[in-house]
Amino acid sequence: MQDSRAIAQAFVEKAKEEGIEPFTPLKLIKLVYLAHAYSLYRFEKPLINNKVEAWPYGPIIPELYYSISSYGRNPVNTVVGFLSPDLTKEGREAIEYVFDSCKNWTAAQLTNHTHIKGSPWDEAIKIAGEGCLIPDSHIFEYCKKAEKVF
Repeated sequence: MQDSRAIAQAFVEKAKEEGIEPFTPLKLIKLVYLAHAYSLYRFEKPLINNKVEAWPYGPIIPELYYSISSYGRNPVNTVVGFLSPDLTKEGREAIEYVFDSCKNWTAAQLTNHTHIKGSPWDEAIKIAGEGCLIPDSHIFEYCKKAEKVF
């Protein structure tokens, strides 16, 4: 498992390598969340060691949010204090799969996707309200039932 901020930095670096415009904070958070969900679904292992919470704009990783929120709606050029991590084969696959699948999605499209009725975010909001924890077990069960991450 890695810190979500290091995984975010891996996405930032991948965008630079591919000549893609850097991602906004909201989009970057969604990409890290989806890579985490992919890892849970595909390998039955978490990618990140941070908790995921249900916030108004969907699943949010607080440590990552507070590290990059100063960018506002501007692109994130670096996650200060974090280098791209040494990833396992599974970690690289999760990042590459989500990057390739979602690099052209807008932050709004990613947010809408994570707000689908019955999603881990939707269920958490219904049960415990905004700010509550979204357990990895709920993310895993949702993806297994849907037989996909997105």
